[in-house]
Amino acid sequence: MASMGLWIVDRESQSERVGHQMFGDLAQRFSAGTNIGTFIWPHNVDRIKDHYGISVLKSYMTWYNYGRIDPDTLKPCTDERFKILPASDVDMADILSYDAEIHQIPREAYIQNWIHHEQSKTYVAMRNNKVCGYGVLRSQDSFNQIAPLYADNKHIAKAIIRHLAKHVPGQTVGFSSPLQNSSAIDFAEANNMMKYGRPLLMIFYKNKIDIDTDRVYAVSSNSFGNC
Repeated sequence: MASMGLWIVDRESQSERVGHQMFGDLAQRFSAGTNIGTFIWPHNVDRIKDHYGISVLKSYMTWYNYGRIDPDTLKPCTDERFKILPASDVDMADILSYDAEIHQIPREAYIQNWIHHEQSKTYVAMRNNKVCGYGVLRSQDSFNQIAPLYADNKHIAKAIIRHLAKHVPGQTVGFSSPLQNSSAIDFAEANNMMKYGRPLLMIFYKNKIDIDTDRVYAVSSNSFGNC
């Protein structure tokens, strides 16, 4: 699997198959059978086919949410049969295994570098000694991003957000959630976080990878990975 973050062609050159040649050159850098995936604006699917002659497979759409999180939307449910721990108290192999289960392709180096960054805060949900969710808050200057946030249900997801939000009280936070995850969208709407966003569509070149979007409350990246 390879992820493509940028694919930009000057408008005046789009009729000269420059983009098609660039894509072909990129594809040749990988071994035979390598799948390629990326997020794009939904309206560009037809443009890719019309301008470059390339048909892609559509997967799921995300929406970028941005704003302040109201503590009243993070109140715990009456029956939380799980516990939230900092990542340092959990075996990293268990976190990586849970991530690979949802992402479907192991990415140990990427996730470990992301989690262990000095500006990252990570919490893990445990139930019956097994990981049932985890989330990362990454702060950059005046910007905070939750990426990823995976959880087996909405109560676990909300509990993880509650712990992450304590590190940035009153500050703005961004996260991209699949539109198919109604619980994530409901949470974003309750916090008035959807007014600045735009949809992005995950596409694949060869084989579509179906993600369990009900467990993806925030994707790890819109530039690298499946979710």
